[in-house]
Amino acid sequence: MDPTVLLTALEGLIHEGRDDRSKRLIRLAEKLAAGGDQIDMISSQHRQASFHQVLSIFDRINLGSGKSDRTVGVSRYFPMKPLFLQREALFPGKALGLEEQEKNYSYLINKIDKNISRSVLNSETDLENALSYLQRHGWCISTSNTQSLSDMSYYDYSRMTAALTVCLRDFPDGTIEQVISALDRHVSRKPESKDEPLLAQTAALMVGGDISGIQDFIYTLSAKDAAKTLRGRSLYLQLLTEAVMRFVLRDLGIPTTNVIYSGGGHFYLLAPVSASEKMEQLRSQVTQKLLRHHSTDLYFALDFAELPFNGFLQGALPKYWNEMHRNISARKQHRYAELGSDLYSKVFEPVPHGGNNEKVCAVCGRESDRVYQLDGGEADEKICPQCQSFIDMGGKLTQSPVILLTMGEPVESETGDAYDALADFGLGVSFAANGTSEVKPSEKIVKKERGVLWLLDDTEAARKCRCSDTIPAARLDRYMVHRIPSYTFDELANKATGIARLGVLRMDADNMSDLFRKGFGEGEKSIATLARYSALSFQLSLFFEGWVKKLCEESGDHIYAVYSGGDDLFLLAPWHLVPDLARKIAGDFTEYTGNNPSVHISAGMTFIHGKYPLYQAAEDAHDALEQAKSLEGKAAFNFLGQPWKWQEFDQLKGKFDRLLRLVSKDSDEGLDGPQAILQSLQMLSGLQKEKAKKSKAKPVFGSWMWLGAYQLTRMAEKEEKKNPELAKEIKKILAELNATSYGDIREWGVAARWVQLYVRNKTEKATVG
Repeated sequence: MDPTVLLTALEGLIHEGRDDRSKRLIRLAEKLAAGGDQIDMISSQHRQASFHQVLSIFDRINLGSGKSDRTVGVSRYFPMKPLFLQREALFPGKALGLEEQEKNYSYLINKIDKNISRSVLNSETDLENALSYLQRHGWCISTSNTQSLSDMSYYDYSRMTAALTVCLRDFPDGTIEQVISALDRHVSRKPESKDEPLLAQTAALMVGGDISGIQDFIYTLSAKDAAKTLRGRSLYLQLLTEAVMRFVLRDLGIPTTNVIYSGGGHFYLLAPVSASEKMEQLRSQVTQKLLRHHSTDLYFALDFAELPFNGFLQGALPKYWNEMHRNISARKQHRYAELGSDLYSKVFEPVPHGGNNEKVCAVCGRESDRVYQLDGGEADEKICPQCQSFIDMGGKLTQSPVILLTMGEPVESETGDAYDALADFGLGVSFAANGTSEVKPSEKIVKKERGVLWLLDDTEAARKCRCSDTIPAARLDRYMVHRIPSYTFDELANKATGIARLGVLRMDADNMSDLFRKGFGEGEKSIATLARYSALSFQLSLFFEGWVKKLCEESGDHIYAVYSGGDDLFLLAPWHLVPDLARKIAGDFTEYTGNNPSVHISAGMTFIHGKYPLYQAAEDAHDALEQAKSLEGKAAFNFLGQPWKWQEFDQLKGKFDRLLRLVSKDSDEGLDGPQAILQSLQMLSGLQKEKAKKSKAKPVFGSWMWLGAYQLTRMAEKEEKKNPELAKEIKKILAELNATSYGDIREWGVAARWVQLYVRNKTEKATVG
């Protein structure tokens, strides 16, 4: 990478451009990043103005799902504080007073000035350090005083402007000037006939990459040592996405400023028009490397859409964003076509070995030329190099506050472990040894060029970590759930209160594709811009990678987070912890997104024992999630086999708490009531459910009503003298049932089942459903 390109890409945004050409490139890039508008960037000549906080990007989202707070005059702004995993720093609220904004602004911009100077931006490492400082201190500074642009942060807007500056560098000065003039005429509504063909020229490529095969790769493994290898497999896919993305950047000669988003098994970036000439070769290289290490288990689809100058204008960008996704989907449908005449030999040719049980891995079930004795396993239980490396990764992740990525020349190897596969893309991975603050670069990379330290949290231990070699190393905040229980899944299940089961939870944001496709408006009314897409991706990742990490770690040391990032999560835990954690995540997501009715989250939970096949558990939880999403409007939680709107679940939880107190033997609060009431409520709910199956309309009358009146009255009378408080609570439940004509008997029945599972002896056998 030419250092002058890096200077042009970022330094000119923070200081003044180095020359007239740099200024012209940046001016055009600014316009394109803002959708054709001109923004006065925060620079020395503007810093005396009053700057606003960043308006939450979620205040701009509207899918027609009802009135958001913004439509009734309430706007939410992100606090003007450095980026930390603290509620007071991350969650939006009311606008600060101008005096406080000015004070906070001065502090933040001085931090940026102090750490980013013209003299140090002369390498890719310096660039990534600069981006890190911009993210931490510029994510909450608004780019413009203009209310219509106040949701564009200094960080997101600077990054996208820098990315476009890199893409525009191949255009001659004359074209740059002409396009700027054409855009000015467009904004002033005075277009000329020559403008249309000028603005129809391709300005950049919107490139996307997406992994296929994640589900089978992560979850198709035996229960043997699943807890040890699962987190390592999930981490590996995150690292593989990073490795492929950086391999693409390296090959195209563009910096990390051009990454719009990376995570969740996919990435999006901006590339110069000339990159189209290299895409087919890049696809072939990536595919062959993955085939070498993973056969056909994993496939990385790479494709792009051509983005013209007028594609950045208001209302136009979603068309090209959708085109990129369609092209990626089409590439998945025709996978391996990039291999051409090598397709048969690389994909369909029979393997020269097979049928040797002594070389079958006890974890993944695949045969390998090299196997080792499985640690702690039987004498005939072997493990392949890849599964062993996943165990190594997962174990080191829990002990290290950082991950060091070492970049250099790709190192080709035919077979080997997960570290070899990453090295084939030019990426080495290493961790800090327990209790040490120095991290050694990976020995897998022979010709080392530079490093990047991922700081996994805000702890002092992470801040102190350094690369122990002489290679330059940037420092980036990359939040990740990296503390997982040291128990097997059987041991974790036995930590549950009541029945010994694990709860499997899957959650994801609803209507995510629609948020990008039409959340900013449709047609000419769309306000979608690259900076807004970047901001939306960043804010979603910040919640799922950062805030969910914090919630998991605050919930104790029994939460096993398989994955949390992008817009979804998957975790396992002793089942009794999962409902409250799911509700907490959903509630915080609602607050984080400003109570916007267009932005919400759904969840599905299932119960498993420790030896239940992991792939089936993942599938069951996914099915539960899909059932929740089948409710109109979504924003639901599938729990105990039934989908509930989150507000309904709150009512269910209230009934659970009351019934738990009713049957609890706790001498201080429990009423020591008979579990017969739990059985009665379930029976009554079952009767109503059976009648509902036979009736097209919801039944309003049936035997459950007179049976309920009889049984609950008898129970209350029986307890009248020896336990009057218990009798009073039973009568209260009966009165509430009567008041609703037993309309909520379903909730009472499920709540009773919940309590039964909670108080059940671990040695008792029981079905959950």
